[in-house]
Order: sequence, then structure tokens, then C-alpha cells
Amino acid sequence: MVFEKKGQFLLVLGKKWLFRRRWASSHDVPPEYMAKLKYPPTAQVENASVALKFNGPLRNFDSSKLICHELDTNGRMHMHGRAFAKSKVCASLGLQPRDLRKLDGTFGEQLPVILVRESAVLVYMDPIRAIIKHDGIILFENYGGGRDLSQRQHQFMKHLQERLKSFDESSGPFEFFALEVILQRVLSRLRNDYEALSAEVEEHLRVLESIVHWERLKVLLACKKRVASFQERVNSLRSCINEVLESDADMADMYLSEKAASPRERPEYAHEEIELMLESYLKQAEEIGSQLQLLATNMQSTEDIVNIGLVGQRNELLLLELKMSIGTFAASIGGFGAGILGMNLPNSFESSNTAFWMVCAGLSCFATGSFVILWRLMLRLVHRRS
Repeated sequence: MVFEKKGQFLLVLGKKWLFRRRWASSHDVPPEYMAKLKYPPTAQVENASVALKFNGPLRNFDSSKLICHELDTNGRMHMHGRAFAKSKVCASLGLQPRDLRKLDGTFGEQLPVILVRESAVLVYMDPIRAIIKHDGIILFENYGGGRDLSQRQHQFMKHLQERLKSFDESSGPFEFFALEVILQRVLSRLRNDYEALSAEVEEHLRVLESIVHWERLKVLLACKKRVASFQERVNSLRSCINEVLESDADMADMYLSEKAASPRERPEYAHEEIELMLESYLKQAEEIGSQLQLLATNMQSTEDIVNIGLVGQRNELLLLELKMSIGTFAASIGGFGAGILGMNLPNSFESSNTAFWMVCAGLSCFATGSFVILWRLMLRLVHRRS
């Protein structure tokens, strides 16, 4: 009877545990469990400013939704921080779900990309995730990148609003203007990062030219890794722009305003305006890349000079060790003679007054001559090998 009661009690506890697990894993959380949750439910996260309050990713945010900000051609905010399902965004813009994989922020580090579609241009250039239309631009919040990334995205959104206030239709299509603002922002950030990195690296190189220290060499290694990572960022941006420039069809399809105003299909060769704009920013990226290459070359040259200096110091230490070894060998020859004469055997030197000084002078001359002969022989072999 006791075991039956215990079994029934454990069965009731198991049912309660399963009941709680079932409710906690569903989207419809009961009110009594809402107080135990650290973050608000998905349905209530509709404002991007709420995302900035979290010190990390939104853990309870639904990965099938995107937080969107929409601006019109004059920079007015039509939608701020609203969460939409990815399927709804695809249906409204005529996109495929795979098109949003570069913009949803769930894949972490990704390469920059410019995707041209029938009614929109999708741009991902960290931290900017945008869909450019002929009459507006949609920015997406990265809810998995932390506070710093969210702040950079909001800074760009404010910058974009200020730039769009000066937009004039006579200066060209809106989609070109918005894309140019994005490219300017990305390249400006790359240039600022390069200047800061270059100043730091040059300072370490100047110190290494005068003082070679192990700690400085470790700093140089860390700088080489940072320069290599920065080169990868620049090269990925160049590849992204080059990919669009190599496709005449994509450049012709980027005239969204013309397609919205007229149903006529634009010839593939008619894309001079967007081609010139992309080529100018490609040249800026290539300039940053060439400066990075020069910086990497200077670092490699300094490293080679440091290695040559270390090899020279090592050779000097080896020569000093050889000199001490030859001197020790020469001194041991004199000691060998002194040991022979010091044996308790009768000889004619014991009764001579000058024998001691003659033996000392002879052993010293013999040891010195052996040292000089061995040293010159060693130098001759070294010069012959070099």
C-alpha cells in the first residue's frame, strides 16, 4: 500500500511537470507564468527602442519575424520598429524566402551582398540591412547582434533620414540615391577604421625599429591578424560591387523608378548611370585595399629586419661561445703540461733556478699559439661557407 501511494504521488507530480513544460514551450503563455519570464513575449516586441534595452540578443523573439523601419523618399518615418512575419514581407515585395536570409541577421557574420530583384534591391553591408524600393527604403533591425550593433544601425538610420531630406528627383532615381548613401557610409567607416589601425601599427613599427622586445613582437603578431581580417572585409566589399558590375542585366534591373512608371523593359546595355556610380565606389574600396597592402608590406619588412637582427645577435652569441670554447681548450693544454711536471718523479728541473720560468713561458706560448691557430682556422671555415 505504501508503494502504491508513492507511485500515485509521483505520477501526479509527473503530470504537473509535463503540464508546465507544455505551457512554457508554447507561444500562448498563461498569465501566471508571465511574471517568471525575464523578457516580454514576441507579440509585444514591436518597437526597435525596446530592443536596445536588452544587453544581448532578444531571446524570446520569433525568428520567423523581422523588425522593420520604413522611410519614404523625404526621410519621413512611416513605420518604426514593427515586427512582421517573413512570409508577409516576401509576399508584399514579391521576394523569395531565400532572399531574406541575408537580411534577417540569424546567420551571424556574412559577406556583403547586393541582390537585384524585380521590384527591389536588397543590400547587406554590416550593419546595414535594407530593402530599397522606388518610393522608399526598409531597414531591418538585427536582434542578434547586441547593443553595439543596434546603436550603429540606429545611427545610420538617423544619418539616412538627414540625407533623404535633401533628395531631389531631378538628381536621379531614388534607388540610386539610397544605395549611394549606404555605400558612402560603409566606405567612410572602412576609411576611419583603416586610419585608426594604421596609426596604431605605425607606432608599433617605429618602436620595433629601435627596441626589439618579445612583448612588442606579440603585439606585431596581433596587428598582422587585424590587418588580415580588415583586408578580408575590404576584399569582400570589392567582390560584392564587382559582382553587380559584371552583370548587365542586374544593373539594368536596378532602375526601379523607371519600371514603376513605365511597363517597357529596359535594354540590358542601358545602365551607364549606375555603372559609373558603382565604379567610383569600387575605386575607393580598391584604394583602401592598396593602402592596406602597403601597410601589410611594411609590417612584413619590419618583421624581416627584426628577424635579421635576431639572427645576427644569435651568431654573435655563437661566436662568443666558440671563442670561450677555444680559450678553454688552449688553457687545458697548459694545464696538461703543468700536470705532467707536477708528478712526484725525479727530474733535472728541480735543481735549476730558471726551469720554473722557462716551463711557464713555454706552456703559455704553446697555449696562445694553439688558440690563435684554431681561431684563424675557424674564421677561414666561416668565410668559406658564407
